[in-house]
Formats: sequence, C-alpha cells, structure tokens
Amino acid sequence: MKKKICLNQSVLDFMESLLFADSFVLELGAGWSSRWFADRCGFLLSVETSPEWADMVRADLEGSSCSWDVVDAAATITHAAQAADLVLVDSVATMREQYVKMVWPLLKRGAWLVFDDAQRPIHAAAIEYLNGFSKPVILGWDAENDIPAAKERVAMAWQKCSF
Repeated sequence: MKKKICLNQSVLDFMESLLFADSFVLELGAGWSSRWFADRCGFLLSVETSPEWADMVRADLEGSSCSWDVVDAAATITHAAQAADLVLVDSVATMREQYVKMVWPLLKRGAWLVFDDAQRPIHAAAIEYLNGFSKPVILGWDAENDIPAAKERVAMAWQKCSF
C-alpha cells in the first residue's frame, strides 16, 4: 500500500520551513505524517488514540534517524507541549478541542500550532479559542500540487507570541 500524507502541500511546505535537525515536534494524531516528520526533526512525539494505528506507526518509524515515541497519555502531552517547537493537531475530531485547550497554554514562546481540517464545523470551538490568542496563517489547497479530493481541506497555523 502506497503511503499518502493527508495534508495539503502548502501545509507540508509551511511546516518544513519551521523544522530544523534539533526541532521537537508534537504530533496529535499519528499517521503517514509521522515518518515525514521523523525525516525532518530531532525528536518526534506522536500521540495516537488507536492502539492498532499506533502499532503501525511504530513499525513505520523503526530505523528512523530521529528520536521518537508513540504514546496515548495526556500527561505526556502536557509535558511535551512545553518543549515543542511545532505541534500538529490532526487527531480524531472528537479530541481536537480538548487537545488544543490542553496544549496551547503550555507552548513556549515562538512555537507553532498547526490545525488540519480547520474548515470542518465540528472544529469551530477550537478555532475560536485559538483565534482569541493570535491571528492564524491560512494554509489552503494548491491546485498544482494537491489531489482534487483535498480541495476542501484548510489548515490554520498560530504562533505562540506571548506566555
């Protein structure tokens, strides 16, 4: 099975511009993007609620050049948020608002939070919460580089500018 990251190219380009060899990435919702991150950062912590999906991601990350872990514990999320340079929120829809409210207050100054599928009505409360802190960068579909099925997808990114 061919692995296809379910993120628009504009999102990948944006995140790649933020990553360095020593970057710490907190990924809320593991998947095909986990390997993509592992190839571009120093440490990756992926949080996944599905045990089967977490096992698949662990197997995919074996042999990766970065340090990584795949977990499902909320306590780990709050600890990791304090060190993260970049957070991707791409988890199951029912967990996103909770994750955002858990992570945002703990992020260090200068860290970025990227929220995929921000256009979905179920995420309105999470987006409203984040908009209360800073103006987002909108990362939409790119006709040249993205698959047509991703046309409706929009990601938004916020930088933590104050404590």
